[in-house]
Amino acid sequence: MPVLTISAGWTDSGMAADLANLFQKALADFDQKIRSAAATERRKFIETQVTEKAAQLKSTETSCERSPSTTGC
Repeated sequence: MPVLTISAGWTDSGMAADLANLFQKALADFDQKIRSAAATERRKFIETQVTEKAAQLKSTETSCERSPSTTGC
């Protein structure tokens, strides 16, 4: 996993630490949003595929029920 080093310089060491921590939190929040959005897109794609394939299966089943000898079922 890649490593990112964050440092901040300030005359007050507490302020420098706060700045570095705020930057790290903003980066972590951004990363979480990106990952969540990607997961949502993957879920939507899979849901669409399931719906489409279920419809195709139903259509094939119906065709087989109507004329099993002519459809190769």
